[in-house]
Amino acid sequence: MKNRIGIIIVVVLIIIFSVVAFRWIKHRMEYAITDAVFVESDSMANLSFYRVKGKIIKLYKKEGDHVKKGEIIAKIDDTDYRLKLQQLRKQIESLKFKEKALKDKLKKIKKQIGIKIDTSILTKKQIEASIESLRSQLEQVNSQLDLALKDE
Repeated sequence: MKNRIGIIIVVVLIIIFSVVAFRWIKHRMEYAITDAVFVESDSMANLSFYRVKGKIIKLYKKEGDHVKKGEIIAKIDDTDYRLKLQQLRKQIESLKFKEKALKDKLKKIKKQIGIKIDTSILTKKQIEASIESLRSQLEQVNSQLDLALKDE
């Protein structure tokens, strides 16, 4: 009789241990356990924000709510992104001013080059006229020399 009671106690303890172990294993399989919450899921899923980091300021879903792919679940503080956007806009504005200044400088240089080319063309024409004048003078001197040689 003592053996029967002992066997019954051992069987009951094994059954209790099996039930507790099964429930514990099932709980670990169904819930992702973190320091903050328990989330039930049919399968484990990794959640992340699409390419951004920041402090969550509003949650649109509660624990246990179903979430579909692409659905918004939280709002992130966008202060850092707004500041970065303002900084980039100011850089763009600064670059536009630099571009305008460089275009103005290019126009000025092109104008100066045009003036220098025109000056060079005029100088060339003056030199050609001087050469022509010197040729005429040379011809006069040669004709005077020929005349002087004939008169001798």
